[in-house]
Amino acid sequence: MNRTFFTADQHFGHANVIKYDDRPFDNVNEMDREMISRWNKAVKKNDVVWLLGDLCLSTNSQYINTLVKKLNGRKYLVMGNHDAKSVRFYYEAGFERVYDHPVMLLDYFILSHAPVFLPEGSPFFNIHGHVHNHELYPTESERSCCISCCRWNYEPVRLPVFENYNSQAEK
Repeated sequence: MNRTFFTADQHFGHANVIKYDDRPFDNVNEMDREMISRWNKAVKKNDVVWLLGDLCLSTNSQYINTLVKKLNGRKYLVMGNHDAKSVRFYYEAGFERVYDHPVMLLDYFILSHAPVFLPEGSPFFNIHGHVHNHELYPTESERSCCISCCRWNYEPVRLPVFENYNSQAEK
């Protein structure tokens, strides 16, 4: 059975994010190498990975193409504010699905780069990135989960709320 993972805000190739997020890496090469290794250790070839934006800051097409090919899994991208290439480009780079807007999954999960405001009593659950480790946004709450990689050991994660809902929906 294929598994589903979520992640966001890798910022591959972005040296300043090491300081911004207080990441435990000495330089961008170490960060990229370690995050690719952690991704590939967690994710198998046929697993699905929802990347909720900000893959990298580089606009170098060859760098992005090489990077995407190094990452295990069937990759789906919900574009973030730093994903500067076209939807078509990301398909050609190796993403199986690419969205430039939030996505509804299983009629319950709203997958977005930035958090989505859900009014009290909303029947939905928002999985998002964008806020990195900003203290105003909890990692997990009753209605949302921030999957910025700096909160999850710099690797894609399987979310219990998703796994529980998905297994109930299959019955």
